[in-house]
Amino acid sequence: MMDQRAHLNRKLRFCLWDLPIRGRKLSAKPFYASCVVHFPAALSPGGVGRLLSQTAAVTTLQKVIDTRLPSIRIEQLLMEVDHLTQFSRHFAPLQYCHARPRHFYRTLLATVISQATNLGVVSMSASVKDMTVDMLRHVLHDFVREDTLTAASAEIVNHHHALPLSAVHGSGTISSLDAQRFRIRASSLLASYYPRYYGYYEKAIGIYTHVSDQY
Repeated sequence: MMDQRAHLNRKLRFCLWDLPIRGRKLSAKPFYASCVVHFPAALSPGGVGRLLSQTAAVTTLQKVIDTRLPSIRIEQLLMEVDHLTQFSRHFAPLQYCHARPRHFYRTLLATVISQATNLGVVSMSASVKDMTVDMLRHVLHDFVREDTLTAASAEIVNHHHALPLSAVHGSGTISSLDAQRFRIRASSLLASYYPRYYGYYEKAIGIYTHVSDQY
């Protein structure tokens, strides 16, 4: 019942904005075109700040954005992103493993989610029907590696960079960064003392995360 009401609400808002509805699939291009008509200042350099000063315009724009953000399960979201970017093709097997296991795609998505959410393969296997720990561990060991994750992430980032709305926030050439510090016991040339966090007698290593100005 709630899904039907939410879909009807989105349908009414899209009709108000003359945006087409294709079943449950809502097109992004007409949404962008509608923003160009109704909020041209927002799509120009520095226009977001000017738009925020217009309370009524912000409220209306927020309603339109809400129609583009229906409730969706995380695995469905991954499948939609993969349909657009084909990031899953980068999860190639190791040289000695020439064949992909049965139900590979389903297992791959479950493995990625288990690692991204810190759920783990054991809890994931208990949450998904006909999914065993061995299936998840096999895909995690042979397919989800540092090189394949890097290539898949780059595929998604490049696709996001090419979207018209991404340029509204920035050029993608500037980023903000922050460091996470982790205490380590082994000796390392990369480690330093961080008295503020770990006192004067224990070392930690800092890992920096960069976020593009397009996000």
